[in-house]
Amino acid sequence: MSNDELDGTQIRVGLLAAHPVVRAGVRLMLASDPSLRVTHETASTDEAAVVMSQQPPDVVIVDPDADEVTLHAITQLAEAGLTRLLVFTSVTDPKVHRRAFELGAFGVVLKDQNADTLLRAIRTLHAGEAWLERVQAAHLLNAIRRRRDPEEIKIESLTKREHEVIKLVGH
Repeated sequence: MSNDELDGTQIRVGLLAAHPVVRAGVRLMLASDPSLRVTHETASTDEAAVVMSQQPPDVVIVDPDADEVTLHAITQLAEAGLTRLLVFTSVTDPKVHRRAFELGAFGVVLKDQNADTLLRAIRTLHAGEAWLERVQAAHLLNAIRRRRDPEEIKIESLTKREHEVIKLVGH
């Protein structure tokens, strides 16, 4: 079945993974759900950016766990107009997950999760939402809080009256 013949209710999924066994495994997992269809499979970021931008899938799964495909693939795919990017990784480091979101990913799913988690994440991205597990959300929020200027936090914590007093002192 060509991309043009796909049922409009199916979610078209692109898959970027350097390892053939990973691509095959994800393809088989997705084949178990008739609402999902792998429309693109590539082993290189350059190829994915070209092929997938011509007929964009609804969601792109990126496996950055190989030297041939890294987190920087997210930037390249985003620049090619692909926006619903889901990172599928075995890396558990929250800093790496945060970096994936900073580069343009809309979700991260760990490879140690069950298949249903990946399927739900795909549907969530397709619906226009981000996929964050609770632990990932907590790490991201903590990182954002740590980045803020401590002086700015102090100023924001002042009461309305304290702001008025500061203005008066300034005059």
